[in-house]
Order: sequence, then C-alpha cells, then structure tokens
Amino acid sequence: MKILIVAYDAHPCEGGVDTYIQTLKSGLEKKGHLVDLVSYTDVKKLNQEDIKRIVEYQNALNSEFKGKVPEHVIRTEVKRFIHKQILNSVNSTYDIIHSQIGLLNSVIKEVFPNIPLVGTIHGCIYSETLMWEKNRKNAEFYKEYDDEAVNIPDKIITVSSYLDKNLPLIAPEKRLVIHNGINVSDFQVKQKNNQIIKIATTGNLYHLKGYDILLQALIALKKENLLYELTMFGDGSERDKLEQIVKMHQLPVKFKGHVPREVLQEELPKFDVFVQPSRFENFPFSVIEAMASGCAIICSKVNGMNEQVQHLKNGILFEPENSDQLSECLQYMIRNREETKRMGIQGRKDAEEKFSIDIMVEKHEEVYRQVAAIYSTTNNTSDGLCENKGLVNQNHWDTLYENLDIYKPAENDPFRVWINEHIPMGKGKSCIEIGCFPGRFLTIFGDAGYTLNGIDLTPKVESMPFYLSSLGYSIGQFKKQDFFSLDYSTTKHDIVCSFGFIEHFSNWLDVLLKHSEMVKENGYLVIEVPNFSGFPLRAMRMFLDFKNYEGHNTASMYPEVWEKILSLLDFEICFSGYFGEFDFWIDEIPDSLTKQKLISLIMESKPFFDSIDLPDCHIKPYCGLIAKKKTSKSVSAILTNKSIQETINNIVKKATREDQIKDLNIRKIYSFFELWCKYMDDKKVGRNL
Repeated sequence: MKILIVAYDAHPCEGGVDTYIQTLKSGLEKKGHLVDLVSYTDVKKLNQEDIKRIVEYQNALNSEFKGKVPEHVIRTEVKRFIHKQILNSVNSTYDIIHSQIGLLNSVIKEVFPNIPLVGTIHGCIYSETLMWEKNRKNAEFYKEYDDEAVNIPDKIITVSSYLDKNLPLIAPEKRLVIHNGINVSDFQVKQKNNQIIKIATTGNLYHLKGYDILLQALIALKKENLLYELTMFGDGSERDKLEQIVKMHQLPVKFKGHVPREVLQEELPKFDVFVQPSRFENFPFSVIEAMASGCAIICSKVNGMNEQVQHLKNGILFEPENSDQLSECLQYMIRNREETKRMGIQGRKDAEEKFSIDIMVEKHEEVYRQVAAIYSTTNNTSDGLCENKGLVNQNHWDTLYENLDIYKPAENDPFRVWINEHIPMGKGKSCIEIGCFPGRFLTIFGDAGYTLNGIDLTPKVESMPFYLSSLGYSIGQFKKQDFFSLDYSTTKHDIVCSFGFIEHFSNWLDVLLKHSEMVKENGYLVIEVPNFSGFPLRAMRMFLDFKNYEGHNTASMYPEVWEKILSLLDFEICFSGYFGEFDFWIDEIPDSLTKQKLISLIMESKPFFDSIDLPDCHIKPYCGLIAKKKTSKSVSAILTNKSIQETINNIVKKATREDQIKDLNIRKIYSFFELWCKYMDDKKVGRNL
C-alpha cells in the first residue's frame, strides 16, 4: 500500500506522537509499504504564491476576528490553512491517509475527499487546552476539533481503552484500540548488579508529568535512610524549579537533559526501577521502553498506564498526585530487590508479547485493509455502477427492484410538471436515462416524443423495451452495462438525464461531467437528486434513516454548484434549484418505537411544512437542474483549459468543505438523539410521545 501519514507539528520532534509516527513508519516500510510523512516541516517547500495566500488569510482573520476570539484560535486556524497549502502541493496518490490529529481531518478530506482516512486520537484537544487556558470559555473553541477527530475519519484508532470524558462519543463500529509498540530488540536487558538501586524517569519536564510529585516522595523518603539514585532524562520549562528542590533538600538526583533515542536505548537497561508520576498520560512509550529494558515500573494510576502496568506483577500503581503513596512504592522496591528484579523480568516479557512493533504494525495493516475494503466493496465495478467510487452496493438496488414494476407518473406528479415546463417536444430525437430502471421518468420523455434509451446494472433493465414499446413509445437501446464503460465520444443524445443517481458516488463531479459529455449540441442535461442540503431535511434523514443517509454524498446536493460548473462548460441554465411539495420517506422502518412515532408525526405534518416560510433548500424534497448545451465543442476539449479545470475543482472543494461543516454540526446532535431514543424506548414511553 501507499500510505500518507499527516502530522500537525514539525517532525522529527520530542514526544510520544513523534515516537509513534517514526515507529509506525519504519515498521510499515520494513513490510514493503511505501510511506510518506507530511508535517509542518514541509512549510519550507511552499512556493511564493502559497506563502502569499497564507499571509492574506492571516491578515483577513486578524482583521475580522482579532479581539473577538482568543489569539491562539486564530493561530490554530492559520496553521490549519498552512497545512491545506502543504497538502495541496502533494503530487502523489495514496491508498490510505493516516491522520495524527483531529485538527486536520476536515482539511485532509477537503483536499483528498476520495481517499480512505484513518485517524489516530492521541488525546482530547479540549481537555489539553483546559490545562493551560485559564478561561474555560476560550477553550470551548477547541471542541469542534475533537468533533472532527471523531466524526470525519472512516476508522478511528485510540492507543488505549481509556477515552477522555470530554471527547465526543465514538461510534463503536468505527473505533479500534491499538496499543503503542516499540522495537523491543533495541533494548538489550543487562545483568543488573547495582550496589544501590538505580531509578530512572524520562520525559519532558512539564507540570503535567508530575515530577514535582516524585521529588516530594523522595523528600519523604529521606527519613528512611535508604540508598538509591534517581536519574532524570529530559528537559523542559520546570527544570530550574526541580533542580532548586533537589539542591534545597540534597536529594540524590541527576539531571541528564534531553538525550538521543539511541543513548536512551543504551542507558535504560542499566536501571532497576522506572517511575512515571504523571498527572495525565494516554499510553506512554516511556513506560513500554522501560519494560523492554527490564525495569520494574512505578506509575500513577491514570488512563492508559492502567493497561501497561499490572499491579504487583510487572510494577506498582499509585493514586495520582499522592506523593506519600509514591514514597511507599519506592520504599517497597528498594527494600525488596528480588521482587523488583522479578517485576522487571515480567515487564520485559509483557513488552515482547503485548507491545512489540510487529503487533502494532500488523494491527494497523488490518485497519488499513478494512478501510480499503469498505471503499472497494461498496465501489467495485461488479457491485456498483462506478469503479471504485460508488457509495451503495448494487445488490441493494437489485433487491429493491425485485418486486418493483414499471409505471407512469400521474399528470400532477412533480417530476412531470417540472420536466414539461422546461423541456420541448422531441419527436425523432433521442433521450437516455442513466440508471434508468424502473423507467417512470423515461415515460415523461416518451410522452414528449423522444426515442427512449437506458443503461442500468440491474438485470431487469432488459425487460424495459417490451413494456415501453407496448405503451407506444419509440425504443432505442437498453443495456445492462456499467455507466463508466460507455464510449462518451460516440454516445450522444438530445436528452441526457438521471434521477437519484449522482449522489451515490463519492466522485460525483466525474459522474456529472460524463453526463455532460454525452449531450448533443442544443441538447439538454437533466439532473435530479433528493435534497438533504437544508438543516431540517438533513437532520430528519440522519436521525431517522441513518443507514440510507450514509449511502448519499450530500456534497453533491447543491444545484447552485452544478450551475457554476455547467456554465463554465458552455451550458445555458434553464432551471437550477429545488422543487416539489414537502415529502419524507425512509428506506427501512427503524426498530425504535420512538423513531417510528416521530416518522409518523412528520408524515402527518406535511401541510404544516408546506405552509411555513423557509428557503426552498430547507423544505423542498428534490434538487434539480436543466441545462441546454450551446456548443458543439466536447466537454473534454473544454476541460483541456487548465484555468477552467482549476476553477471547477475549487468550486467543488469549497462546496465539499461547507457541506462537511453542516454534516459535522448535525452529527454533534445525532449521538445525543440516539441516546434519547434509547432512553425513551427503554422507558416504554415511545408510544406516548
């Protein structure tokens, strides 16, 4: 596989995230995968135009928001924009993108909308912001980034079973726990015959790491007159303060500062005990490295460290912030050298069996395969209309059509009214519908005199000519064929249409352009999709028919976007907008009685929805466009103009980004809605809403 890892900060750097990235990258490469890393370091590769755009964006944000939002929020948004420029400069194509921070997920999806995205959550951004932002209200700005971390990726990896209480709910089917792993063989356990017990700790010297707690424990230990030596590897803002405490109390502590990883691999196996007194940790590499070095572990009972250390088996756990307990743990290790040695041996065994790089890489490979399979299974040519891009399996349609017959829409049918208003009579002219079964829309064009043609993957398409000819329509060709296998240079028609088709593809723009390519000069393009773009309709779909909602690309549901694209391709727009009276339908009746009741209430409230004064996009059930081609020049020829190509791509990217924000905002409510429905069902009040 070709994999792109995306990191937020400059790399290489200090810290566990960098260790995770470097370990995973090297492990995947050893197994034959091609792995690229994009990080803030790549800002140096941007050209002058990119830099100019960044400066303009920064100035615009400062002009609009300075003084209204915290400065760190503006800095974060500028950095996200910088990452967008970096990602836009990436030339290669990838099978998988693996994000290391939720802050960048929407940016990644905007630039690479059709590539599977895996996200690793290393921590809760909101919670981490609360640790240094005194104003809780200012920290609220960061909640949206945690929503992106949870909602946008196709699969989510957490490095421990622990989840921060401030993190949004993660759908169980999306989440996998993969513990951090290391190359255990890098740490060679040595015979430890230290005359006095040697204790080590490694990490950045910050308040969060709890080294002040460790020193308080050592102060309490002084009265025991025990012999030991503590070595601290690492640097940070609290070093001066910690050194003053050591000097004041004459503690046997050495500060080594930051040392290269290779030095640490050589030094750690010389120690008997390793201490991690952190106030907060997720699943620290430092503990695994110490286990691999044969050290007995003492660590605070926080988060992922509970999964690394088994109390009194490979180490000892103490209550966070409790220096007295930590002092007792140190006493136990110093007084019981054989027990300390036994715990160190068990720790090495656990590192080999549970936290090796091989296990970590194999589990990541499995996640990548799962995500790739989701895309390829739902998009495979044999199972869908569009190679590698479809969102709904063709078996779904075959099952749906099994007992569905061809029928003509009524005279007052909204589709018939809409088409008749804009399409002229066409005796002797040809019409083709893409995804044509069951043919109800073709009969409208048949009534207008057009010769009817169709393409679909359902086997029932072959029965359509017999029925349509029995109604007196002129029949052309009907094929059971993949739409993308057509020869667009020779397949030309006076009417090219599809209904409820393009929204089932992640690459809906390609589908729209191929429709356009088939239109003759002075012919018409007719496109319709259901409308999920406005808040009420989108919320109803997501909340009450979620599985069906997920089979639709909502970014394709904006007629104003189609209009901009087709205008660039020399089409005259006859209609672009929303039509029909309010309507609501579902694919499957939900099991929840509460949801069933809500659906009934919506159905009964159709007159109310039609009467309220809302923009069409919020209430009308269908999106539609009818456009007339004004040139004999092919669409592919027009698209050789790079300026037009770039403009269209930018239009689609902007629309996709705006749609993702809409989707994200509603998904924030969706989890609570599901919990509410479950509560109502459990209380058996769903029937009595």
